[in-house]
Amino acid sequence: VHIGMPKNLSSSLQKSFFPKHPGLYHLGVGDGDSLIDYVDGDINSLFENYLLYSNSFDYSKRKEFFKDKINDHIRQAEDLGYEAVSISLELLSFSFTPDMIDIVERVKRLKYMLEEHDVKILAIIRCQDKLIQSMYREFIKLGYGGTYSNYIDWIYYKQSRSFYL
Repeated sequence: VHIGMPKNLSSSLQKSFFPKHPGLYHLGVGDGDSLIDYVDGDINSLFENYLLYSNSFDYSKRKEFFKDKINDHIRQAEDLGYEAVSISLELLSFSFTPDMIDIVERVKRLKYMLEEHDVKILAIIRCQDKLIQSMYREFIKLGYGGTYSNYIDWIYYKQSRSFYL
């Protein structure tokens, strides 16, 4: 399970490593061409909605269905002779929007989905000052008009709304 932060090699891994490694059965995100695709729509729904945003009631209604889906893919990978199953999603490690559920709850949900398996977590963390500079440049591309100093103040003083933590 790759949970790397944005601007920490994630896109490269999602596009050029996980889907192309001959020993990996990659569930997504990333399929070698696209950085938004998953192996199927149910896995997409699990990782893009139910693990990140769904309230406890909605999640609990579908958690067995999704756990079975993951187990089906793991069995298929074993039957096809793959060494491991991979999943990559940066949003498992940080909150990009305030409406995302708490990270601790996300981890609990993921743990439940994979509790029957030997799971390894991969997180690549680059030099933090370079990461912050890169994120600032990304925010500028998205329309942010503040100075770098304003940005530093925002991520530090508004920690509950930024990726700082």
